[in-house]
Amino acid sequence: MGLARGFTLGRKIRSGKLHIRYGTPGPWVIRDGSFIDAPTMMNVANVPAAHIADNFECHPNAKLIAAAPELLEALKQCAAQFSFYAEEHLRLKKMEKYQTNYDYSTMCRTAIAKAKGTS
Repeated sequence: MGLARGFTLGRKIRSGKLHIRYGTPGPWVIRDGSFIDAPTMMNVANVPAAHIADNFECHPNAKLIAAAPELLEALKQCAAQFSFYAEEHLRLKKMEKYQTNYDYSTMCRTAIAKAKGTS
């Protein structure tokens, strides 16, 4: 699923099937150094230090995961801006600027799709 070794996502069992939760609303917070919780105190991820070769990586990884909802929202805004400017530069026939903005928009949208599990 693309998760680093030692990371787990919040899971639910419904009717005998495992469902991975995507899009749990943020902000997420770090509890006890390795548990990432949503505002409802639902655990969305764990970063157990025992599964990481160097324990000094545990807390920075937890901080990065906890920032995921805000990072995803920022990436959506960036994608929209890059798309807007790509269209403007295409309209003005500024092809180099169009291509740069188009490429960044595509990069953002690819990362968004990966984060949502739709890539």
